[in-house]
Amino acid sequence: MVNSEFIKYGAVNLEDLSVIHLNGDFDSVLNLLQGQVTSDCTLINDKTGQISSLCNEKGFILCNFEIMFDQNRWLIIIKNELKDILNLNKPPRLIEAFDISHLGGTDTVASMVVFKDGRPLKSAYRKYNINVDKIDDFESMREVVFRRYKRQLEEKNVLPDLILIDGGKGQLSAALESLNELKVNLPIVALAKRLEELFLPGQSESLRVAKNSPALNILKQLRDEAHRFAITFQRQKRTKGIAKSKFEDIPGVGKKTVEKIYKRFQNTDDMKDLSDKALSYKLGVSQKIAREIKKIV
Repeated sequence: MVNSEFIKYGAVNLEDLSVIHLNGDFDSVLNLLQGQVTSDCTLINDKTGQISSLCNEKGFILCNFEIMFDQNRWLIIIKNELKDILNLNKPPRLIEAFDISHLGGTDTVASMVVFKDGRPLKSAYRKYNINVDKIDDFESMREVVFRRYKRQLEEKNVLPDLILIDGGKGQLSAALESLNELKVNLPIVALAKRLEELFLPGQSESLRVAKNSPALNILKQLRDEAHRFAITFQRQKRTKGIAKSKFEDIPGVGKKTVEKIYKRFQNTDDMKDLSDKALSYKLGVSQKIAREIKKIV
């Protein structure tokens, strides 16, 4: 049985098919198939009996040659390809993916999404407020990975067969630092957006995979889902007005002052090097408030 997901993720070699049985999503599959199958391929919608021939004269092969695919085969193809490409000990059934999202450095969040057997396991999704006061994707990734697996270890929960990091070598290294600190040895890979490159631990060069690879496509879907979940969480926080910097806990410091802090100091630690008078001038606050700000940097 073939459906649109099989075709979308490239798990089926369409050129080998003479007859394709569909499981109901006939129109969506038909759109995806245009230009991808041989001219003598016939489509059958098993639910309605609808037949769409992509040829003019070879409908007779319906009686002679039928090839059917099921979901289990599709999953086996993807998991085995992931195992081979990433040099894993076993095909990954459970994959957890992480993404970092921030709004001008004042509201950094992270997301973790889970796919089990190629499907989103939304009940296992998690979102995190990240405790950083500057734009630092590496430190943010280090924090969320540490928090996730520290808790999983404490609660003796099942660990994933593979971790996917949204980013490049820097994000991968940061995640590895947390895993090493926890003494956890888990397969991990990073997927960079620009060229869709894969990065593996201990390898200086990226791993290039065919663009139509089912394994790459499922990793891209995971990465995009993690990004979507992080963005949604960030927007919810912004809408509800609950995004808050630690500086707002200081009496006399409001959102406008916080905006000035992050606008004028990409690294908030730099405020420590200024005198109370200089910092108060830069932020438009009293020297007393400036002293309080420096205390919590």
